[in-house]
Amino acid sequence: SRFIRTDFPATQTKRSGLCGGPLLNAQGQALGIHCGSTWEDKSYSASVRIIPYLLQAYHTGNATIPIVAKGIEFGSINLDERIVHIQCMDTYGNLVNQEDLYNQLPQSLLMSLYQDPEVRYLRFVLRTYKEDHPTYRVLVYDKKTKTHSFEPLHKKHTL
Repeated sequence: SRFIRTDFPATQTKRSGLCGGPLLNAQGQALGIHCGSTWEDKSYSASVRIIPYLLQAYHTGNATIPIVAKGIEFGSINLDERIVHIQCMDTYGNLVNQEDLYNQLPQSLLMSLYQDPEVRYLRFVLRTYKEDHPTYRVLVYDKKTKTHSFEPLHKKHTL
């Protein structure tokens, strides 16, 4: 609900300069802010719902944004972080499944992982770049207690 992917029927030579521009619906209402496009004619936009977080980051240097799907809040991450993996763990901490993400987190995928009865914990491996050096941390959501916490990246559950 924070990002929008749409078809982008424009020639490759007319794409530059669109970033930061509004994504409008047929009624002329702003739905998002254009962030980029692919050579396969897909456009990516941040939903207007993210504007308060962008303004906070502009004024304070950072902001945290909640990860929410179907009314479930899995925790919050820094605006400059991205989720690179979701690791699904059973009650004993054993890895059941891992999804590698490529700049996208579809709600349908997140809910599918959440609804797996074998999964107790969802571990969101987060990455940020600071001065060209990636740093990592892990957000852990416990389905049973409906709580979240941060933990270091263990060697047992490497990237």
